[in-house]
Amino acid sequence: MFTLLTKKATFFSRRYIWFYNNTPIELGDITIFIHAYSYPISKNAIAVDKVFTTSIDLTASLEEIKSNLKTKLRGYINKGTRIDFEYFQLDVTDKSNQKNIINDYNNFAKSKKIALLNEKLFLDYCLSGAIVATQIIYEGKPLITHVYLNDTERAFLFHSFHLAAVFNYDGQFKGTANRYLHWMDIEYFKSLGLKKYDLGGIASDEDSSLRDFKMSFGGIIEEHYGYIIPKGFFKLIYYILDLKNRFLLA
Repeated sequence: MFTLLTKKATFFSRRYIWFYNNTPIELGDITIFIHAYSYPISKNAIAVDKVFTTSIDLTASLEEIKSNLKTKLRGYINKGTRIDFEYFQLDVTDKSNQKNIINDYNNFAKSKKIALLNEKLFLDYCLSGAIVATQIIYEGKPLITHVYLNDTERAFLFHSFHLAAVFNYDGQFKGTANRYLHWMDIEYFKSLGLKKYDLGGIASDEDSSLRDFKMSFGGIIEEHYGYIIPKGFFKLIYYILDLKNRFLLA
């Protein structure tokens, strides 16, 4: 389990808990945002959202893990070993690296029309010691970046994005670089003694190409839950909005 406290002002403070397993915790007077393995037991939980992820068992041997990969995926990884890729781990406490990750991700997000990075929260995560960022570099230029949130047992893929230099190469080369980076990450987190490699959220739609990609790693599907336990000012705001919604639906 991993906990992060962010603080803008007393009534805007937030506590984030990741990989929560319903063990007793001191709730206190701060609003808590929770990512949990099971449905909330707290009666005060709001905005409950069930999500699906797929994870790989890192307690298995590398040979077993690789044997569970889809044949095509193994081919990409084997091809990656023959290319002069450099596997690199970024120092996320370095301000220039933090700035580059934020800028590169936001450029990617704009091209995909998805939400930009919450910079303040990301910087808090970087300084917490729970963020790992890795890259594949080719001919001196970074191509793909993976950002993970991890505790002592699980590495969770937080963000995965390509950089501008990747457009100098065809789609198959990009795919090889990304899959090879995943494999190098698996080896790295296994070497740290972690038990799970979590590829992040997958769509419930079985026709999703992203779902197919993540399932090609041979992992299992897990149900996780995100929810909020509101306190103080945040609880008041939620109560007012809830009353408003009930009035509009009446």
